[in-house]
Amino acid sequence: MGQSHIKEYSALPDVEVAALCDIDENLFPEVIEKHFTKRNLRPPKTYTNLRKLYEDKDIDAVSIVTPNHWHALAAI
Repeated sequence: MGQSHIKEYSALPDVEVAALCDIDENLFPEVIEKHFTKRNLRPPKTYTNLRKLYEDKDIDAVSIVTPNHWHALAAI
């Protein structure tokens, strides 16, 4: 679902996907190449810890893509 969110948000005017967060940092290179590098978009910052992402003052909104039992914890 995360890649669907990247695709849809990237298609919106005046929206930049500025960061990705996943506990498995091995996923970043393929996703960044597919959705950013190949489309000549600025690569996003990457995080493996939601707390660090939330501390980034350049982030205006967060889209949570987790299994159902993690949504509340990520939103809090």
